[in-house]
Amino acid sequence: MQINNAYRIIAIGKISYSDEFKRFCRFLVIGAIGTTLDIGLLMVLKSTGMSTLIANAFSFSGGMLNNFVLNRTWTFKVG
Repeated sequence: MQINNAYRIIAIGKISYSDEFKRFCRFLVIGAIGTTLDIGLLMVLKSTGMSTLIANAFSFSGGMLNNFVLNRTWTFKVG
């Protein structure tokens, strides 16, 4: 009974502690995907002879766009 009551206290509206943990895990996964994309794209662009500054700008933008879209559609979707 005590655990059940504590769980109700942690619940925020209709979002429970468990739902927030799942959202946090999704956020971490998407961050790892974005970092991998950023580093991979930087390596590919650098191997083509592009300057580091330009390659970094493109790779960062690609990773940021990827993270924004995935977080909006998967992590923080409403409904």
